[in-house]
Amino acid sequence: METIEGLVTTLRGKEPGPHIVISGSVHGNETCGPDAFEEILPTLSLARGSATFVISNPKARERRVRFTEANLNRLFKSDEFISPEQKSTYEYKRSRELMPLFLEADALLDIHSGATPGMEPFAICNPLSGAVARTLGFPIVSWGWDVLEPGGTDDYMYLNGKIGVCVECGYHTDSESIEYAKRAIYNFLGSMGLIDFTPERMSSRYIKTTHVHVAQVDFRPARSFKDFDFVKKEELIGIDGKTSVFAPYDCLVLFVRSRDEAGHEAFLVAKEVSEMEF
Repeated sequence: METIEGLVTTLRGKEPGPHIVISGSVHGNETCGPDAFEEILPTLSLARGSATFVISNPKARERRVRFTEANLNRLFKSDEFISPEQKSTYEYKRSRELMPLFLEADALLDIHSGATPGMEPFAICNPLSGAVARTLGFPIVSWGWDVLEPGGTDDYMYLNGKIGVCVECGYHTDSESIEYAKRAIYNFLGSMGLIDFTPERMSSRYIKTTHVHVAQVDFRPARSFKDFDFVKKEELIGIDGKTSVFAPYDCLVLFVRSRDEAGHEAFLVAKEVSEMEF
């Protein structure tokens, strides 16, 4: 395959085994993945298989912005679901460069961080990747994102019958996010059998996302919300234009953000369950 921008390295073990891709900075201001690469790669060796490390949005990373023109993590889907405006962007072109790289792999780990100070790290999975997600050493495993926010890296892998896991490693500038990224990498390599490393199993909460509120006019939160904050049914979450937006049931909320214009995701709603559904 032709070399593409952002490829950091491909490591190969002495014995045959799975091929995996580990991605960082799909959003350019989420730097814990590449920072973890710098710490891990100088001494990392594989017993078997191969692992490619890639900076997925190098232009946004260089500018330290989430994206340059469009959210890359919504563009890993068929052209019929992408608007003409999105197709004109750098991120669309980049998604088409990355898709063949991802498809060559048996599994993908995509490393993210979040914009909420003090956020609790969590893993995002689907029915094919749930077992692996539970080994990554994160306190929360969640799912349902592929339905609410299609076009993500993990969604793309799932639709092609392959393992895809995203990890949210904590707040962008928190040094602990790098430690969670390193933990995820080692556990993922161990879980997939590329290194002789026993992966962790510390997940204690299982959370399914059920709704996403996209701003219809603009959106202002009713108060400051932490990620996974509990809200009661019909509690005010925020104001969209002149319309009050209430919790649809006793639920958890994530990523509650002010939005200045329509069309942007303002928050997600989730529910906690006793066990994974798959």
